[in-house]
Amino acid sequence: MWYRWTLKPLAPFTQWPTSDLLMGQLAWAYRDCHSEASMRSWLDQFREQTPPFVVSDAWLEDTLPRPAGSSYTRARWSETDKAGRIQALEDRKRWKASRLLTYQEFWAVVGGQGDENQTFETPRPHTVSVHTVHTGVDRITGGARDGELFTREGWWSSARLQIYIWSEPNSEVEMLARVLSYQGIGGEISSGFGQVEWVEWREWEWPSVAEANGEVWLGHGVPTVNAPMDGFYHLHTKYGRVWGPQHPSPWKVPILQVQPGAVWHTKEPWKGWAGRALSEIHESPEVIDFGYTVTVPMRLPNAEAQEDVNLEDLNYGRNRVYTE
Repeated sequence: MWYRWTLKPLAPFTQWPTSDLLMGQLAWAYRDCHSEASMRSWLDQFREQTPPFVVSDAWLEDTLPRPAGSSYTRARWSETDKAGRIQALEDRKRWKASRLLTYQEFWAVVGGQGDENQTFETPRPHTVSVHTVHTGVDRITGGARDGELFTREGWWSSARLQIYIWSEPNSEVEMLARVLSYQGIGGEISSGFGQVEWVEWREWEWPSVAEANGEVWLGHGVPTVNAPMDGFYHLHTKYGRVWGPQHPSPWKVPILQVQPGAVWHTKEPWKGWAGRALSEIHESPEVIDFGYTVTVPMRLPNAEAQEDVNLEDLNYGRNRVYTE
């Protein structure tokens, strides 16, 4: 079953809600609702590649990631049309630099229609980086310390957020999502960061894609060992931490993730999700990292046409996250 979860941000996030962050916090919500012992057996489903549900990154309302490797081909001009050539080149530069597409443009691209009949429009509004001022607190008295001010960086957008979920029946994912929306998302929740308002939870039907032979990742993930690597993607190194004072060290080993928007040719039937859970990433053997992400089908050109895509089309902000 498919769902779309909509939230309204009430405060900045210290970390943008990525699929792995959301999965980790949903796991803690499961422990809060059940027990530590129950959570351990529940996590075995993820270790065994049979997850009860998988989530995407959070996307600004009515936007989705631009599929990697998709080229801008809408421009048409005559040899004497200098103004048209300049405008087409400017459009192409904006396309290459974009991190997001509108909902309609995304489905036109993944449906194999390309962008020839699309009017390129940069989605608005973007997220922005904000800095908030906080006062140092005396741990003994609970009062403010004189002259101890510090700032925290966060990500903020006035737009609603949409998260896509693939779920097995009776997975309890909606209940866990409600717990998470009440608690907040990300770090520094006790300081007011990550507060959200529940807007909507609804079943979601993605537009049909005829003759699909690939898939697009809607979140961060880690491919399985035997996954086909024929596609377009960008990588990101995650320096993760574990929660809770019971662990001897808060740091996980660095994890190489595939960024959202990755495009892969598929040789097996599309199942709606991809990735795997990672073990042996921390001194505590029970700690895992969720490398799963939601995927949607895509119609890709044949191998010969795919080879014609310029490599420069892939350089669309390799190190940028969700900002302009």
